[in-house]
This record gives sequence, structure tokens and C-alpha cells, in this order.
Amino acid sequence: MPWKTLIKGTILVAIFSIFLDISRRTFISYLEFLGVTYLLLAIYIWWKTTVRVIINSDQVEVKSFLSTKRFRISDIQDLFYNQGILQRKFDLISIYVITKRGEHTHKGPAGRKACL
Repeated sequence: MPWKTLIKGTILVAIFSIFLDISRRTFISYLEFLGVTYLLLAIYIWWKTTVRVIINSDQVEVKSFLSTKRFRISDIQDLFYNQGILQRKFDLISIYVITKRGEHTHKGPAGRKACL
């Protein structure tokens, strides 16, 4: 998963860089821009890889670095997943959990299928 996001970010930086006026005078500023951009991209990749979905017989647990959400099976109205072409290539899925009250709808990357 990190490679896909890194490649997308690099493509966006390359497209954006085409429109920048990079000269000897602005080269250091451009390097600072690249450093900040890739630092933010690394933080995003790290956050994205910390999300895990664990499905047990009595609950669905969504774990991330900052929080853990637990949904009892009896409170879930619908649970389904989606897997696009790139997600299939990298063995990833997106999980959708919709509760009966509709107040805890979650959509997020589920990490590797082995977490299920």
C-alpha cells in the first residue's frame, strides 16, 4: 500500500513542478518544498497503514493509531467491502460498516485481507 500512495504523490509533485519557475536562486526553496511535501506524504502513508479492521463473531473492531471503534454485530445494519483494481493488486480492501442508528458509519482502508 505505501508504494501506491508514494507513486501517486510523486506524480502529483512532478505535475505541479512543471509549472514552477525553478532557477539557481529558487532551487533551495524547491528542495525545501520537496522535503515538506514528502514528509507530509510519509505521515499520511503511516496513518493509512495503521488502520485495521478485525471482524469477530460478536463484533467488528476498527483500530487506528488514535482510536478504536467497536460495533456489536447486533447493532450493524449492513457491512460490505469494496476492492478496486489497484486494491486487488496490493491485497487491500475498503470496509463499510453501517449501524442501525446510522450514527457510526465508517468507511476506511482495511489493510491486508488477513486482518479479516
